[in-house]
Amino acid sequence: MASTRAGNVFQRPRAAAAQTAVSTSVGATSRGLTAGGVGLASEMAAQVVSQLTTPEPTMSGRGVEVIRFVAQGLSNRAIASSLFLAETTVETHLVRLHRKLGADNRAGAVVEAERRAVVDP
Repeated sequence: MASTRAGNVFQRPRAAAAQTAVSTSVGATSRGLTAGGVGLASEMAAQVVSQLTTPEPTMSGRGVEVIRFVAQGLSNRAIASSLFLAETTVETHLVRLHRKLGADNRAGAVVEAERRAVVDP
């Protein structure tokens, strides 16, 4: 029982501090909104700042050609034949495109390329 009491003694100040932090945050946000500001959760604000300060990686001309062929549904072999490349070179381009576009697969890469207006929908 002593450990439970000790645990409660330490938990109550933490809970009070957390409640005070939330109240302060809510108060600051409501004052900002009243003054004509925009309310934004700290996680969202961090994401917006990150996107503004870290530009999206650019794709090479060849990468754009490869993703356009992928969007048309061509296989790696067909893309390689069309661009006079080795199939492994196309695979390397795709690995780099997946990383630059933040995609896990071909479909995700095409969707992101469409979002960035690299590929027509």
